[in-house]
Amino acid sequence: MTSVVFDVINVITMELKVLGLRDPSDLGKHTNPPSPLVKDEIVRLVSGKYPLQDYTDTSNHSSHVYVLEKADGTQVSGILDGFSYDCTFAGQHLNLGVPQLSVIIQPAASA
Repeated sequence: MTSVVFDVINVITMELKVLGLRDPSDLGKHTNPPSPLVKDEIVRLVSGKYPLQDYTDTSNHSSHVYVLEKADGTQVSGILDGFSYDCTFAGQHLNLGVPQLSVIIQPAASA
């Protein structure tokens, strides 16, 4: 299983931008996410806790299921793995940067 990183670009419509997998050799870069997700595409969070509270919302303590929907209607689900501090302040403008979530997504099975 892999943890995909998303920018929360609109907290009202819950639109997320797929950044991809963190590159372990350069944490500022992201590699391609597992299929069917595509790097830089916009998906919508249709189910999942937001705003978040604290570390107890992560996969080590909880199993918050997140359902993401692509523009074509395809849905992908996973478990919240981590988030940036600004995800605890939904709708407030605190100039903390772009909120980010990471969701553990199981790669699509090969045919």
